[in-house]
Amino acid sequence: MKSSGAAADVPTGSQPDSGPPTVHTFARVVDAAAMDTRTTLRLHTGREIPIIGLGTWQLTRDTAGAVEQALALGYRMIDTSGDYGTQPGVGEGIRRSGLPRDESSLVTKVGEDADAYEATRRNPEEFGLD
Repeated sequence: MKSSGAAADVPTGSQPDSGPPTVHTFARVVDAAAMDTRTTLRLHTGREIPIIGLGTWQLTRDTAGAVEQALALGYRMIDTSGDYGTQPGVGEGIRRSGLPRDESSLVTKVGEDADAYEATRRNPEEFGLD
């Protein structure tokens, strides 16, 4: 996935001289006016992850439908957490979308009091994904 937004790597805390509003993400400045669902950020692993995604906190009605529709609209990142209780709906929406799994990113958080290894190992089962 390629970044379509105008961006430049800058030291943390640096400000561009002028221009449209910017969003600081890690040590990268992204032109906020140029961001869209295809704008990505490169992780230290070399993989890219979309900057904009669908958040599922408090998404209690038709979670699967919302996720399916977001993916149909071009979103490629779904953000959730184990304590949201949205895992089954998120997984169902991803499956119903028909989008190949490697074309989207699923971001989830692990509670600070949880065993991170066990929680991460259990996540695919909670979403019904492989």
